[in-house]
Amino acid sequence: MISIGSAPGFSTHDATLARSLSNGAVPVGASVTVSVRFRHTEPDVLRGFYYSDQIPSALIVDPVGVKVDGVSVDCTLEVGGSDDVYSGATSYRWILEAPGFVQDNRINSNSVVEIVYQVTSAEVNGTDLSTF
Repeated sequence: MISIGSAPGFSTHDATLARSLSNGAVPVGASVTVSVRFRHTEPDVLRGFYYSDQIPSALIVDPVGVKVDGVSVDCTLEVGGSDDVYSGATSYRWILEAPGFVQDNRINSNSVVEIVYQVTSAEVNGTDLSTF
């Protein structure tokens, strides 16, 4: 399950979100690149943006980077516990702006946010990503 959110008072209903994988399975010891692309198409600036995902617990996550309109930005990566939301999954959340907007990572109209990370399987037989 993937989700996006923003600070109260900011809407994300006129936006698109897509996630792509470089491979449908992760052989043991190999990495698969996951790319998430969010396009903000509302007229107003979006503040307090975050991206959340439930990633199979058998995968080791290695953040690669976050960009807004092709420019690298800092963000906070929160990792929850295993089985918090879904059995066999760990919660991850990339936060571009925490409350108070200290990071100043505003998302302008027609901007694109790209989040890239790699996953490596910790299971002997690898991990199937068809349900991810």
